[in-house]
Amino acid sequence: MPYYSDIILKILLDAEITLYIFIYLILLLNINIFEITYFIIQLYNHYIKNIIIIIWNKYSKVKIIMTRGQSAVVINIIYFLYFEATQRLFLNINKTIIIFKRIYTTFNNIESKYKSNARCLSYAYLVGLIEGDGWVSITKKGKYLTYELGLEMNIKDIQLLYKIKDALGVGKIKTKVRKSINNNEIKSVRYNIRNKTHLREIIIPIFDKYPMLTNKQSDYLRFREALLNDIKYYDDLPKYTRSKEPLNSIDNILNTSYFSAWLIGFIEAESCFSIYKAKINDVNSYVGSFDIAQTNSSEIIQAIKSYLKFSGSIYKDKTNCFKLKTTSVRNIENVIKFLKNNPIRLLGNKKLQYILFLKNLRKIPKYSNIINIPDNY
Repeated sequence: MPYYSDIILKILLDAEITLYIFIYLILLLNINIFEITYFIIQLYNHYIKNIIIIIWNKYSKVKIIMTRGQSAVVINIIYFLYFEATQRLFLNINKTIIIFKRIYTTFNNIESKYKSNARCLSYAYLVGLIEGDGWVSITKKGKYLTYELGLEMNIKDIQLLYKIKDALGVGKIKTKVRKSINNNEIKSVRYNIRNKTHLREIIIPIFDKYPMLTNKQSDYLRFREALLNDIKYYDDLPKYTRSKEPLNSIDNILNTSYFSAWLIGFIEAESCFSIYKAKINDVNSYVGSFDIAQTNSSEIIQAIKSYLKFSGSIYKDKTNCFKLKTTSVRNIENVIKFLKNNPIRLLGNKKLQYILFLKNLRKIPKYSNIINIPDNY
């Protein structure tokens, strides 16, 4: 049976090759080795059994006169080959388990702890994002009340809102189109949660653990009290006007434990990275710019300026919007370092904007000669 022996040998060789690919995929994709090992064993068992069936079918159809003893020898050879193939496969996989078991055990707790921390920090990111581009509100609908957490962004951030929806597991997403002053179409996407059970069980715990830092926190506290007291009718809702006095001082904001993660979410919502041409000393040249703004909250912008160690001034426009804009090499370097070292990342269209910003910044000697600009983000 040399032909069928070659087939069995090929299976063994294939098992070796597959094993190396298997190891590579474990490292590359962080696959659970024990689950995949069981799958591979079952797959190869099935494969080898099918080969034996093929051999037996071919053997049984060949009309050769054999004694009972000769027939038994052939059958024993087939099962011996199957046994050897299975044993060698198990041996290779056991060696793999021995190599990786210690690594898997060592890093399993670290990975779990990291994922837990990242999940908590991502909630702070979400609060910062909503504080920039979102709201919590109670609105009148006939004699009843509608409770809502909402977030509206440019249509370019539709994938980001779907990521948030998938993470929270609740809510709805809708796109909308409105006309600008110049009669151009502006497309946006909105994510909201109105189910009161979802708001109580999912949103309230997040915002209780990571309170908002601007005066939107006043809106939340009123929202929370009415929701937990199950106020259903508009006439039962106490009158409310948001206080103009800041809830947090600059020092309180800076001392907030989750401020770094919160700031990533706020940058996602309220900042802009850009490159433009400007005349400097009568010479046209390109400059990099980072700006961030917030209406009715000078304290948060001052806190961001202090946290990122920016020089320069904060400007206020006619709408009481406080803006911080910088083209300074040192300031740009500070924001790059902050984003590079932060475990929380930009996730939406702002990430693409920032990557393009870095790419163009490398072409401007004013920045590239001084700043260690990262190759990726």
